[in-house]
Amino acid sequence: MKKWIRRASLLTVGVSLIATSAYAGQGSASIEGFNGFSGIPALQLHPWGSSKNPDTVPDSALSDDTLVIKFTKPLSPSEHRMAGGTLIKQFSDLHYSVVKIRDKKNLDQTIEKYRKFSNVLAVTPSAVYKPLSVGDPKIAEQYQIDQLHLDKAQALAGNNPVTVAVIDQGIDVNHPDLKGRLLPSYNAVTPMNQGTPDFHGTHVAGIIAADKGNGIGGYGVNPKAKILPIDVFDRSYGASDFSIAQGILYAVDKGAKVINMSLGSPMPSPLIEDAIKKALEKNVTIVAAAGNAGDDTLNYPAAYEGVISVGSVNKEKKLSSFSTYGTSVDVVAPGDEIYSTIYEYERKSSYRKLSGTSMAAPMVTGAASLLLSKYPKLTPYQVEYILEHTAEDLGDKGFDVKYGNGLINPAAALQFNVKKIPDIVNQTWSKQELMSDAVPVSVKGKLELKANLLKPYEEKWYKTDIQKGESLQFVLDGAAQFDYKLMLQLYSNNDKMLADVNKVREGKKEGKLFTAPFSGTLFFGVKDVNGSYDDSGRALSNFKLQVEKSAGLPDAESSIVKPIDVELPFSNKGETNYLDGENGEDDFYRFSVKEPQAISINLSDIPGVDTSVSVYIADQIFPPDMNTLPSEEQQAILDRLLSGETKIDPAFYANKGSYSDGESLGFSASPGTQYIVKVSNKNDVGMNNYFLNKGLMNNDQKPEPSIIPYSLDIQGKILPPDEDMFPAGGPEDDKGAGKEAGDEGQPDFIQMLKDGAQPYEMGSDGRGSLQMQEDEDWFSVTASETGIYEFDFAQEGFSVPVMEMYRIQEDKDENGKPVQYLARLAPTSSMTGPVRR
Repeated sequence: MKKWIRRASLLTVGVSLIATSAYAGQGSASIEGFNGFSGIPALQLHPWGSSKNPDTVPDSALSDDTLVIKFTKPLSPSEHRMAGGTLIKQFSDLHYSVVKIRDKKNLDQTIEKYRKFSNVLAVTPSAVYKPLSVGDPKIAEQYQIDQLHLDKAQALAGNNPVTVAVIDQGIDVNHPDLKGRLLPSYNAVTPMNQGTPDFHGTHVAGIIAADKGNGIGGYGVNPKAKILPIDVFDRSYGASDFSIAQGILYAVDKGAKVINMSLGSPMPSPLIEDAIKKALEKNVTIVAAAGNAGDDTLNYPAAYEGVISVGSVNKEKKLSSFSTYGTSVDVVAPGDEIYSTIYEYERKSSYRKLSGTSMAAPMVTGAASLLLSKYPKLTPYQVEYILEHTAEDLGDKGFDVKYGNGLINPAAALQFNVKKIPDIVNQTWSKQELMSDAVPVSVKGKLELKANLLKPYEEKWYKTDIQKGESLQFVLDGAAQFDYKLMLQLYSNNDKMLADVNKVREGKKEGKLFTAPFSGTLFFGVKDVNGSYDDSGRALSNFKLQVEKSAGLPDAESSIVKPIDVELPFSNKGETNYLDGENGEDDFYRFSVKEPQAISINLSDIPGVDTSVSVYIADQIFPPDMNTLPSEEQQAILDRLLSGETKIDPAFYANKGSYSDGESLGFSASPGTQYIVKVSNKNDVGMNNYFLNKGLMNNDQKPEPSIIPYSLDIQGKILPPDEDMFPAGGPEDDKGAGKEAGDEGQPDFIQMLKDGAQPYEMGSDGRGSLQMQEDEDWFSVTASETGIYEFDFAQEGFSVPVMEMYRIQEDKDENGKPVQYLARLAPTSSMTGPVRR
C-alpha cells in the first residue's frame, strides 16, 4: 500500500473558534452540531445530504427595500409617509400592503415605525423565491412515461376540461409542442405586458401538457390540459412574494383547478400563505416543489398546510441527491434528468433535460389534472388523498420521512374508487359538531391527554369551560416523525376566537399560554399539519397533550435596576422563574469573578417560546452617577438603553432563532468587572433578525409568554495556559500562502506550525482549551498508510468548535526554489460532523 505522505508532507489540524466556546473538545466521538455566540444557528450533518444548516438563509432570500404589512385597517398615505414607506400594492381582501422603503439605510427604523401603528399586525420583509431546477444540457429519454404508466393513465382519464395555472417564469407561447395548450398569459410583475418566455416555465409547462402524437419532442402527463401561464419573474433572478400571491389570486379568478409552483424559498411568507388558503377555499388543488437543498430544510410554499409537496426520485426510484425530504414532503415523482420543452435565448423553442424538484412537481400536477378530468368535483384534500394512497411505497412501510407517501402512480389513482374516500377527508369541524363530538374534560390543575391519529386528516378535539381572564398552559408533544399542531377555538353566545399553534417542526414541543378574552367554551384539538399518519399497524402517530391551569405562582422579581445577584456556579433549577409577561418579559442576573475564567451560560428550552440570552458589562450601561439618581429615573434611562430607540448592543448574545429551543453562550470573564445577564422572550425586530429567526416571518410577532419555569445555569471554569503559540498575530491569509525556504522578513508561519503544533497520535484523544474568542489550537499528525481517517468531536453539553484540516505541501516555484504551503483537505462547513479524509 502506498504511503499517504510523500516528501515532507505533514497533516495539520487547526481548531478555530467560530461560535464562542469556553470548553475544549475531545476526539473520537460523534456530534450533531453546535450553537453559540451571537445566536448563529448550528451547522448540522443530515442523512441523505450534505453538511449544512437547515435554517441558514441567504441574503437574497429577503428584499432589502420592500416590506409586506398585515393590517386590520388600511394605512393612510400620511401614515406611510411618517413610517418612511411608499405604497406600491394593496391586497384588500387579504389585508396586506406592500411598501417600498424610501431610504434603505433606515430600514430597521422604518420596520419599527410601522410596527407601532395600532392597525398593523405584522411587518415582514418581502420574501424572494427562486426556480427549483438544476441544469443539464444532455438529452435523455422520458423515462417517466414507463415509470408512471402514463399511457395507461391517459387512457383512463375523463373528458372534463381542466385548467392548470403554472406560476413560474414566462412560457414560450410559440413552442410547437405547446401550441393549442396555452391560454393567454398574465404577467404578475408588470400586468400591462404579456409574460416573458423563459427556460424554466417552458420546461415545467411541457412536463404537464406537451402535445402527444405530433411527431416532435416528447409528451406531457396530461396532453389535454389547458395551461394558464402566470409569469412572476419577468426574467428577473427572483420572484417577490407579493407577485406570487397576486398570481395565485389571478389563477383562482380565472378558474384554474390546479396550480403548479415549481419555485421556493427558505423564508415563509404570510401573504403567500393567506393567498393559498383563499385558493383552497375555492377548491383549487395546489402542488409545489419540495426544494433542492438535499436535506430536510423547509421550503415554501411547499411546506404550507394544504399544499401537495413533491420530492424527486431518479429513474432507479431512488431519492435524488438534491431532493429535500422530511415530514413536509407528501409524495415523490421523477425529477432527475427530465426531458421537456424549453426556451433558449439563442435557439428559441427547443428541448433539454433539466433536474430538480421543479421537474417532479409538474408530474404530480399533471396527475392531479388527469384525476379532475374524470372526477371534477374532487376537493384538493380528496385529490391529495387519492394520490397518496395509490402511490408506490418506496421506503419504510407507510409514510416515511424520506419518500413521504411514496412514488405517485397516476394509473392507479385513476382506477381508485372515489366512494372509498373516508368521510373524515371531507370533514370540517363546525361549532355544532365541536359542541356534540368534542370530548369534555375538566382542567383543575394539570391534565395529560394521550391519543393516536390513525386516519388521514384525523383531528382529536376536547372541550372545557373557561372564564374571562383565566389562563391555560398547553404543551403538545408529538411523535418524532410527524408534525402536529394545536388548534384553539373559543365560543360564547356572541363571540368567537380561532387560533392555530404551529411554530415548530417535528421532534419539538408546541407550547401556548392561552388567556381567555371572554367567558365561554374552549375547544382545543390536535392534527397532523400534512394530514399524515402511521398505517403500519404500529400506532406510531401519537401525541401527548398537557394542559395546566395557571395558579398565579409567585415569580422571582428582577429588573435591570435590581438584578438578582448570583455566585458561580449558579443554577436556578427548581425555582419559579417564568417569562409570563403578556408583552414580553426580561429577567436580570448579575455576577462577577475573582480571577480570569471561561463562562458557560445555558438556558433551558420553554415550549412555544423563542428565548434569548444577552450579557452586558455593567460599565457599558450604567452611567458613573447612576446611584445618585432616583430609582424611577434610573429605570427610564436603562429602559432606553436596553429596549428603546437608543438601545445598545450586548457584549455577548445568543438566540437560536427558533421556538422551543434552549440557548447556550460562552465568553471569557475578567475580575473587576460586573456582568449582567438578561433572559428574555421579547423579539428584536431588525433586518438581521428576520434572517436568524424565521418565526418573525409570520403574522403573530408578539412575544409568547409561558408559565413553564425555565432553568438558567451559569458556570465558570479556570482554563490552563494556552497550549501553543497561536494565534500569533500573523495575517490570516498567510496560512495558505506559499513560503520559500530561507525567505527572510516576516516569520515563517509554516515553520511555526511545525514547531508549535501539538503532536497527535492516530486513535488517541486530543485535548485542549480555547482560552479566548480568537484562540486557535493546532495539532500535527502523520498517517502511516493510505486510508480513510475520521476526526470528530465529543459534545459535552456546550458549543463545539469548528475544525479545519490542512496538509503542508512542498513544491518548487518558477525559479526552482523549494516552497511550502498549506493545502486544505476539507472545507470548514464539514467539520461539525464526522470528518473523513
